[in-house]
Amino acid sequence: MEWAEDVIDIREQFPLLPLGRTLFIAQKLGIRHPVDPKTKYPIVMTTDMLLTLKKGDDISFSAHSIKPSNKLSKRVVEKLQIEKQFFKDLEIDWSLITEKQINYDLVRNVEWLHSARSMEGHMHLTPELIKHIEPSLRQAISQSHSPLTDVTMEQDLKHGLPKGTCIQIVRHLIANRFWIVDMTKRILPTLQPLQIRAVCHPGGIV
Repeated sequence: MEWAEDVIDIREQFPLLPLGRTLFIAQKLGIRHPVDPKTKYPIVMTTDMLLTLKKGDDISFSAHSIKPSNKLSKRVVEKLQIEKQFFKDLEIDWSLITEKQINYDLVRNVEWLHSARSMEGHMHLTPELIKHIEPSLRQAISQSHSPLTDVTMEQDLKHGLPKGTCIQIVRHLIANRFWIVDMTKRILPTLQPLQIRAVCHPGGIV
């Protein structure tokens, strides 16, 4: 969800308040409302993610419950029905996400890129250095059939940079969408070359 361009905010374990609303829905649906196992008092239900979406000038919301398909017991489905009705009453889209809807190549790619969005912690990396290196680094990658890490190590040597600098620059450029790649296919830097689909001019690198 952090990679999705239209998602501007993610609230996890969003509480379904007021409690009276879910109690009413549960009663209406004939479903037992979740209770604290010790006190037996009704507990505040939550949904896994409430997303704030922006398309143009329009702001909307979308709720996601995330569950492994093998955990969808009758009781879990009952509680999900309460969630679904809660958001339906608020005219907010709600969806159940299982592992069947998740592209795990995209997940692994985002994990690899996530920490590189910021240059924090990399003292030798500056916007000026990235702007200087980017054209020749892009050309070298585009013209090579070697694995990405082989090319970036050659570029480190060529430019007299500390080992690992150019691969970090690559990650930063992709993470901030200065370079556009197919994120739905696993990036394997030590095994495969990188295919850069398009370039958004990195003059705005910060």
